[in-house]
Amino acid sequence: MKLLAMMMFAGFALTGCKVMPDLSDTTNPTMRFRIHYETPGLGTPMVEIATTVSTAANRCVYVNEPFGIVANVADPGGIRSIVIGPSGAPFDGVKARTGPGDTVAIPAPAEKTQVVSGATVANPGVPGAGAVVQVLYSTVKSFDTVTLLSVYEFNGVTRAAMRGTARNWGSTTGPAEVFHFHVEKAQPGDPARQAGMPCKLP
Repeated sequence: MKLLAMMMFAGFALTGCKVMPDLSDTTNPTMRFRIHYETPGLGTPMVEIATTVSTAANRCVYVNEPFGIVANVADPGGIRSIVIGPSGAPFDGVKARTGPGDTVAIPAPAEKTQVVSGATVANPGVPGAGAVVQVLYSTVKSFDTVTLLSVYEFNGVTRAAMRGTARNWGSTTGPAEVFHFHVEKAQPGDPARQAGMPCKLP
């Protein structure tokens, strides 16, 4: 509950305005992809990459466990969807936590559920095997700025590659995407492997 309160308090500054979806949009959304390496939460230390296209991060950072991933996306014509998850094998090397406050979308979508590959899951939610987090908006309520946060932990490994993908309503636009942002589990007893320090790419 403390984590949820901290995320919600920090999230007020990131809340978007309701807009009419622009189906004729020709400009990609802008995404700020963030790894919160000390503790999950919108106000905690992080590293960030901003992009409007599909971008290979080719970076690695040591993280504590659990760690947070945030995608903050802006587009004047409205955000359609945001997906966070692994971008390289092993795809089950991390898992998204599913406790209260572990997955938060600000603002929340109008629909409380979404259908992913034929299955109905929470919106935002964790479909499938538990490594991917997704929020999906509809024309009922669209926003010009959306923030999706997910809390992750390692699953039998100490390194993973992560990504975030965001789309707007324009049928001709491409995604704003960051992929291959590597995270490695920090080692408290090793001064060279502390959370927030860069690590070697695989």
